[in-house]
Amino acid sequence: MNGNPEDGKRALTQQEIDYLLDIYPFDTPRDATRAGLGCQGRPRTTPVDARYFPRRKREGRTGFGLSVAEASALWHLLLDRLFLREMDLGPAQWVILWLLAVQGGELRLANLEEACGLAREELAAALAALEGRGFVRTLDGDGGDPVAAISDFSAIQRLIALSMAFRDRMLQGIGEAEITAAHATLLKVIGNLREEAE
Repeated sequence: MNGNPEDGKRALTQQEIDYLLDIYPFDTPRDATRAGLGCQGRPRTTPVDARYFPRRKREGRTGFGLSVAEASALWHLLLDRLFLREMDLGPAQWVILWLLAVQGGELRLANLEEACGLAREELAAALAALEGRGFVRTLDGDGGDPVAAISDFSAIQRLIALSMAFRDRMLQGIGEAEITAAHATLLKVIGNLREEAE
């Protein structure tokens, strides 16, 4: 553990980083901009695109893709809502913290801008809000390229604790064998999708 544990500054363990990767499957620029949330955005109280997820009978192959899409959309929506309510973090703000954490605690601003998919002004506003709360700081990087760094890892620990409780609630009443089987099936589908995409 690095730093003084009393000031909340320390490096994340690999287990914590793996967990963060598990709660938020970041593969393309954050949907914060696509969803029109931006750095000052507030998560929707209901999914705007709920009409695309009809409550109809789905079984077997019927509605499989729709069910996966709905689960993903609701997962993101509810995480946004959770972190806003409990930590007063808008979607772009918590995703910035998430990105910095999984990158070992710091990232060049140019890379952060690209990864978040936010306009420079939006990123600057989100970082300013996080800096104002003491969660991050901006440092001079090599060659004058600024670096954003986590300054208080307790915020990340809080984010992890909240999302773990959320995940446990979402999986309550589902046995480990069921989860393992469902996950194995989904991984097979993902494997086929990846082959198709190559």
